[in-house]
Amino acid sequence: MAINFSSLVAGLAVVAVPMAVFAAAAPSVESAAGDKVRIVRVVYGDFDLAESWVVPGGSPQKRCPIVLGFHLLEFDGRRVLVDVGCDHFEMEGRQARNFIRPAEALRRLGVAPETIEACLISHSHGDHLDAVASFPGAHVYIQEKEALSAGNRLAGRAVTTFKSELELYGGRLKMVRSGGHTAGHSIVLVPGMADGRTAVIAGDAVYSRRNLEQRLPTPTTVNADESRAFVETYSDPRYRVYLCHD
Repeated sequence: MAINFSSLVAGLAVVAVPMAVFAAAAPSVESAAGDKVRIVRVVYGDFDLAESWVVPGGSPQKRCPIVLGFHLLEFDGRRVLVDVGCDHFEMEGRQARNFIRPAEALRRLGVAPETIEACLISHSHGDHLDAVASFPGAHVYIQEKEALSAGNRLAGRAVTTFKSELELYGGRLKMVRSGGHTAGHSIVLVPGMADGRTAVIAGDAVYSRRNLEQRLPTPTTVNADESRAFVETYSDPRYRVYLCHD
């Protein structure tokens, strides 16, 4: 049975959490030598979800560990984020572990937040969008339905929206609406990696690499057909898929 995350996300509360209770989460560098676009997943905390949120038929009692992450892309002297994380995280009455604010996580990598020129947002859920205020000089790119659901979080920002797809930087990056997890959920394609594959920064199209390895669509979806189409397409070895939560 598909889980409608639009109703469940109400359980994600934005709360003030004392930073002293958390240790810094370590980033993981994921790009390969020779890639023209350097891709770094920045991990800013960890949590766990019921298995029933992660794979079809999963147990509501079994917990699956996840990380909270977003991606930094560096190319041609530019710095671009795919998603931006959130500054505070609590879900199901529990706080994230090993939490650090996304802007601070970048600083510890030697990346000043003011050097980020663009934020490509996969969807409007809080753990992917809410820290956008930490990057006030960045242009925001987001699918039109997700922009509407973002509400006043994008007020006063330079924003470009799109319906189905949007090429950026002369085709170096491409945003594509995948749907599934949310109505306008989008992925970012980075063609021409060093190994000949296309990198896919997947947002929340799936939570776990298990979804791709076993071709199991996420049950945390508003459109099961679109979620199934994602795993059927991007489980192909021609793609190198980067996940936010695994």
